[in-house]
Amino acid sequence: MSKIGYYYRLTIGRIFQFFHRKQFPGQSTFYSIPRINRPDRLICGEGLKVNGNVFINADGGVKIGNRVTLSYGATILAASYDKEAFFRGERCHKNYGIEIGNDVWIGANVTILDGVHICDHVIIGAGAVVTNDISIPYSIYAGVPAKQIKKQKI
Repeated sequence: MSKIGYYYRLTIGRIFQFFHRKQFPGQSTFYSIPRINRPDRLICGEGLKVNGNVFINADGGVKIGNRVTLSYGATILAASYDKEAFFRGERCHKNYGIEIGNDVWIGANVTILDGVHICDHVIIGAGAVVTNDISIPYSIYAGVPAKQIKKQKI
């Protein structure tokens, strides 16, 4: 990417952050503008980094901690159907929300599904689908569904 393109994207990101100061406080960096459903239900910590093509559906509420990186194509879906009602032929939503801790790196094209809690100091590998809670800090998770593949010695 050329130097001009880089500064252009940062400028667009700063304009976006200015209009959404409530959701994105502090020193957040946007390399592209994320698509967000229900931004009023999104809470972010400081130092958030957002790359291109990020989508956040915050129907059930999304809390993102400090110093989190959302890599290219990350998808956060805090909305789902009620499974029991679905099999009865009804279509009603049941939202649990998503919480992402501090110092988390979410890799490219990762999908995080409703009801997931991710602890602090975690890396989620590219292409993973997070369907269950991630509760072991200083770990790397990857795969479909995401599973722990490495624990870092501290």
